[in-house]
Formats: sequence, structure tokens, C-alpha cells
Amino acid sequence: MKRLICGLLALVMVLSLAACGKSPAPDTTPDDTPAPDAAPEYFVVGDGVYRNEKELDEKSIDRAIGKFQKFTADYCGEAERVFLALIPSKNGYLNGSNGHLNEAEFAILQSVYDKWESNFIDLSVCLDLEDYYRTDPHWRQERLGAVLRELGAALEFETDTVLDGDHVLSENWTEEVLTTEYIGVYGDEVDGVPAEEMTVLRHPDMNGYIVRNGETGEEMPLYDTEKLTGRDPYELFVGGPLSLVTIENPNAGNDRHLVVVRDSFGSALLPLLAQSYAKVTAVDIRYMMPNLVGNFVDFTDTDVLFLYSSTVLNNSITLK
Repeated sequence: MKRLICGLLALVMVLSLAACGKSPAPDTTPDDTPAPDAAPEYFVVGDGVYRNEKELDEKSIDRAIGKFQKFTADYCGEAERVFLALIPSKNGYLNGSNGHLNEAEFAILQSVYDKWESNFIDLSVCLDLEDYYRTDPHWRQERLGAVLRELGAALEFETDTVLDGDHVLSENWTEEVLTTEYIGVYGDEVDGVPAEEMTVLRHPDMNGYIVRNGETGEEMPLYDTEKLTGRDPYELFVGGPLSLVTIENPNAGNDRHLVVVRDSFGSALLPLLAQSYAKVTAVDIRYMMPNLVGNFVDFTDTDVLFLYSSTVLNNSITLK
């Protein structure tokens, strides 16, 4: 059964596109020089940096959903559960109503929901603006407890979360601040934006994780702190932009296997999901042709989660 919070539907009538803080793609002169009044690609609100994103592209959404449906038909016939979870852009929480999405972002969510013919998870109800980095488009791992619990309810896995409480994650999870000088890829594009903390979550089960680069078969760290000094420190999460990653958890207490077909947002969530599964396999079809996935992944008795940001689905040319 599709799972969409119906209260969001009322937003369509009360929000305006002007409130979104977004502008259409800038016009260009014949020599491709941006027009003088073109909107900047990046803009600052408070101490947060945002990127101007295009409005709903129905053809792009059609293309993405078509690829997911073909992937499902090709591989998921023997899967236990198949879900699509949508991650809103942080722009979507600018000028929204009562903590909900603004109209432009809601239009993307509604389009995806209408086109996807299977189980759907709306993660917008688990998130707000503070759950994203100020200087980067991605979400903060230490703020994903509510997301983990929502996914657990849908996919029927047990999570180490508090049933009732503000913190969501149980006391078994601890936070480690890796740096207080983090500047994300958006922050690199503007001057004078203050740095922020980058924090990772630890759990006792992580001590037994076996993490492998599926491209090479080699073991790698769950959090590669050497990436902190690289071009994009967010890539420290589970190897960053790899086409195939596996995490085995001998302490899971089950033999369940989760396949996550994902974009870069998935990297920060994979360590949390692995706490509940004997094995998690992450596939990124921005870097691997879908028709090759079956050569590397056995989908028998798996759970399958398509986990994508609205930004990627609305620019699905990045999917192979």
C-alpha cells in the first residue's frame, strides 16, 4: 500500500511558487554569457547555502520511475519487499508551511507518488531544515533517527530506536564529532559562510561490520576520515561515490539482506541500516549499468529499497 501523508495535500492551495526561494534557469545571451539579471546558481539564506533548482520536470520523473520499474521487473521477482523512499531537497523546507514542504518541492513529491505503482515512503514527514548541512545539500547522519524508524516500520525490520521520546535513537548510539571546520560543496561556492560540525554515529555492532568496495572486493573503513581533507568530505561515508558497496553485520541476529538502490544520500544512512540486517548491498546506477547489476547481486529473499533525493529524480539524466 502506498504510504503518503495526506495532510500535505492541503499545502497546494496555500503556498505560492514565489515563496520557494527558487528561480528558473537563467537566460543566456547568444554567446552563452549569462544575462545581467540572471539569478545566481547559489544563494544564502541566514547562514545556509542553497542552489537554485529547476521546477518539476515531468519527463525526468517519468524517466526515473521507468528505470526503477524495469529494474524491479528484471530483478525483484523473488524479493520480499520493494519500496521507494523519496528524500526532499533541503530547498523544499524553505518558506514551507508549518514545517512542511513548499509548493515546488511538494509538486515533485506528488509526481513521484503518482507515477510509482508500488510501496512508497514519504520521508518528508521525518525531516526539517535542521536535518541538513548548512553548507552542503546532504542530510546529517546524526539527525536520521526518525528516518531510520520510518524505514523500519515500512520494511519491517527492528531498529535500535526509542519507541517514545525526542531523541529517537537509543543510548547505544553515540555521536563523534570529526571536525568543527566542515565546509560542504555548496559552501565552497560562496564567501564568508561559517564552518559547521561533521558528526558520525557509532554503535557497538559497527565494531563487527565488514565493509567492502564491491568494485575491487577490498575491505574499507566504514568512515574514511582521510576524506575530511579532500574535495568533498561527505565522501567519508562508506566510500563515497562507488557503484557497489556491501556491509556485513555478523551481530544482526538475522539472515536478512537489504539491497539499496541509491544516490549519494544513501551513504550516510547505510551504516544505520546495517545495524538491522545481516547484509546490506548498495548499488548506484549512476555509475553501474542496471543490466549488469544481476551479475553481482543475488536478489533472492531480499528487501529492496530505492532511496533517492528529489534532486536526482528531477534530473534523472544522471541515471544510466
